[in-house]
Amino acid sequence: MFKPTSPLLGGLLWKIPWRLSRPQKARQRKRLRAVDRVVDTVSAALQRNGGLTTKAVERWYAEMPREEEMVPKDKYTIFDKKEKKYRKGLHSAYSPDLGWYSVSITLRIADWISPVQNFPSGLV
Repeated sequence: MFKPTSPLLGGLLWKIPWRLSRPQKARQRKRLRAVDRVVDTVSAALQRNGGLTTKAVERWYAEMPREEEMVPKDKYTIFDKKEKKYRKGLHSAYSPDLGWYSVSITLRIADWISPVQNFPSGLV
């Protein structure tokens, strides 16, 4: 007889939930703050060495929001043109090849993206 078990009814058992758990959100906020700290460290080091600056650092400060300035929608979801509301959970975007690098850049520029536009030319 057919016994309805989880593998028989649902297919793949390792399903990805549609939202992040509290620890996943905490780790994501920690990653975003780490990126902010790196940019701050680079900027401070340049300032100590004769008041230098670079266009890249200035552009980062001008265009990219800090972790505490980002709204939760931008922290935990990313743009995806194939999704119904053009957003998908951050945890489903992780790539073993690229890691979180591409995700962190995508999060910061999420405000610029609409279903019609592509990524800004110099950022990805």
